[in-house]
Amino acid sequence: MAEEREGSTGRGLGVGEVKVDAAGEGDGCDRCGCPDEEKCCQGFWNDAGVPPIWPLSWIMDPKNKYLNDNKCARIFGNIGFGWFDKERKAFMGTALALTVVAIVITGFGCFALSDDDSIIFYTTWGISYMKYTNADGVKVGQIAYLGLRKFLRYECLDTSSGSNWREWADCTEDNVWWSAVECGSGGTLYYGYRCDEVEHCSEAAQASQFGAFMTAATLVFAMLGCLTRIRKVADTNWQKVLGCIPDTLGVITQAQALWLFADGCYSTFPDENEEGHKITYLGGPGYWAYVFCWLAAIVRVTMHYMTPVPGGGAGCHLVDLKKGFVELEKDAEAAAKEVGRSMSKTKDPVSKQPDPEPPKNSGLT
Repeated sequence: MAEEREGSTGRGLGVGEVKVDAAGEGDGCDRCGCPDEEKCCQGFWNDAGVPPIWPLSWIMDPKNKYLNDNKCARIFGNIGFGWFDKERKAFMGTALALTVVAIVITGFGCFALSDDDSIIFYTTWGISYMKYTNADGVKVGQIAYLGLRKFLRYECLDTSSGSNWREWADCTEDNVWWSAVECGSGGTLYYGYRCDEVEHCSEAAQASQFGAFMTAATLVFAMLGCLTRIRKVADTNWQKVLGCIPDTLGVITQAQALWLFADGCYSTFPDENEEGHKITYLGGPGYWAYVFCWLAAIVRVTMHYMTPVPGGGAGCHLVDLKKGFVELEKDAEAAAKEVGRSMSKTKDPVSKQPDPEPPKNSGLT
């Protein structure tokens, strides 16, 4: 006989009332006739996501009336659409895959915090090149690679390849720490750039250091959130809050950080130097790595908002469709008492039958 499977008949509380997917629900590999992934790695799929360590066990407890089992949490948990609940493995799996890729790519971009020149060369957040006359009066080509703690500059004597700066030759390397940048005021030049513009870029790069590290570090928690919400048995209202609110703030703050760096190290610089030579600015691999991280965060937070807790799905309406644990337990107690009272009033039908009368004397002796 085929094994019976419990369907998505939850109360919309996200408290583990849905143990497995209904047959044919289309929420995993079994949709296309493949083996059910929940029969593999059952320890993962059956994990309720409540750590056995206090205070995490209290924070993640589905019966926690302060964080999960209250009207506000239930309203938030019900936001989303039932189809996303039904297909949560596909949608949360997509968010999980993007997050894993973002961890790798963002980790690469985070190496722009290094003080190693060769690492900065490959993970630079920005590249600028131009031709100018150096302090010795020699016309040279200059290439700058912007890290988050310092920048590298290559001064090349052979610029016969023209605008193909990658083929400039006979170059000497130098590096400057952003914290050591000191410029005068007015029109004083700093390696061919105006001093106020260099200082502006220095401030933007140094302001991005902490945010770049924290973004890379907190992606691990974003991945754990996807791993939790992909399992119906582990998803709760509080888990949805943890998935939505921090990621929403992260999308906003990361967009602001990317814009500030671009404004400080790209937009404020002129198109030409004082000699009339064109200055070209390019986003570096490290910067584009964080752009990818930002786009992945947008997809991830969208999946979190669209996916309700198991059995929920009130669309965009802020309504409390279900009862919480406390109300359900009170209802169960009241129902049990009512059943008890009814049983005490009901007598055994046999006891209601009259006792049999003794046989009457027939008059025979």
